[in-house]
Amino acid sequence: MQSRSIKEEKEYYRKKIIEMAIESKKTITIETEMVLSCKDYYELGKMISELVNKKIKDCDDHIDYMKNH
Repeated sequence: MQSRSIKEEKEYYRKKIIEMAIESKKTITIETEMVLSCKDYYELGKMISELVNKKIKDCDDHIDYMKNH
């Protein structure tokens, strides 16, 4: 079994967390209730767009944090 230093372990997990955040930006999950509450496709599209943009921003913020700490 190979022994890694704490610094190497920290860097390994930092890279993995960043990879997960990048991958996470590709999908969103929407509750059925939210979809059914929309009156029309325009409202649904607007809601989905807002959710996607918020998720991407949150992921980017997390990536920036992980890169700088």
